[in-house]
Amino acid sequence: LRRKLYEFYVAPITTFWAWTILFCIFLGCFAYTLLIRTPVRPTWLEWFVFAYVVAFALEHLRKFMMSEPESIAQKVKYFFNIMWNILTTVAIVTYFIGFGLRLDAEHASIRAAGRVILACNSVFWSIKLLDFVSVHPRMGPYITMAGKMIQNMTYIIVLLFVSMMAFGLARQSITYPDESWHWLLLRNVLYKPYFMLYGEVYAGEIDTCGDGGLSYGSCTF
Repeated sequence: LRRKLYEFYVAPITTFWAWTILFCIFLGCFAYTLLIRTPVRPTWLEWFVFAYVVAFALEHLRKFMMSEPESIAQKVKYFFNIMWNILTTVAIVTYFIGFGLRLDAEHASIRAAGRVILACNSVFWSIKLLDFVSVHPRMGPYITMAGKMIQNMTYIIVLLFVSMMAFGLARQSITYPDESWHWLLLRNVLYKPYFMLYGEVYAGEIDTCGDGGLSYGSCTF
């Protein structure tokens, strides 16, 4: 009986479902901690989520060390050639950064920044759920196709980015000729052109002076 129980618990299907169920529990607990007000001191649920990520990171490190290549450089090249490994590494690293900032009990702004990082980090863990679903005989091929489509879309995104930057730079320079330097200018170059991709044309800002005044500095030509 003991041997049968051992074989049952070490079977691949049992291990897979145990990891999947625990991962869903982790996602639920993580979502709960993000949706409620963040207290000054971490709750036991936050420590549970932290412990899970630590265990997940150790398992991820074990997979890296047990990969086929012998040298570390070859292991890095082989291991990070897989998209899911890159996603998992980014998720783990950003979680530890966010949780470290969240632990600051003296500065509310730093704690709020940690909460924002953790909220963005939850996106990676939610996408990681697709890695578990990818073994499904019907959903798996769709996930694989979607991943390849996203990789092919990078070329289109580069074309869009260059076009937005070219248009946004000219637009920002003509519309706001009297600006002093600040870092928000870099954001403003792409800010409104990005929303223009979705049909927002900012019609009210096209001609703010009408046909009466055309003096430079007060109107946009």
